[in-house]
Amino acid sequence: LRTEAAWLTSALRVSKEAREEAREAALAEGAAEAAGLQAALEASRSEVERARAAQREACTRLADEVSEREDLEARLIALQQDERLRADASAAERELRALREAMSEAEAEAAESRQRAREEVEARRRGEARLAELAAEL
Repeated sequence: LRTEAAWLTSALRVSKEAREEAREAALAEGAAEAAGLQAALEASRSEVERARAAQREACTRLADEVSEREDLEARLIALQQDERLRADASAAERELRALREAMSEAEAEAAESRQRAREEVEARRRGEARLAELAAEL
């Protein structure tokens, strides 16, 4: 019985040691797995931070492009307004030239009318003088 008890005690001790070793191995394996998961978590956090930084950069570029587009649109509107103003100025210049030509024609016609009126007045005076001469002869 003693031998059997000693053997059982020894077997229990070996079993306990084996369980302890298995437990330590499981703990070591768990610790290694936890370390791997921690490293993966840190890598994931780093990746998330890189993705956020890339997103911020993309948003900044987009905002810059939107701002540039708005500036270009404003410049286009200004150019279109300038173009309309130039077209209006050209039309006004054409109208002014036409008015000047019309005024020149009207002035020429007025000068001709004045000349004809002077000639008519002179002809009337000559006619009246001739009438007076004829009346004096009678």
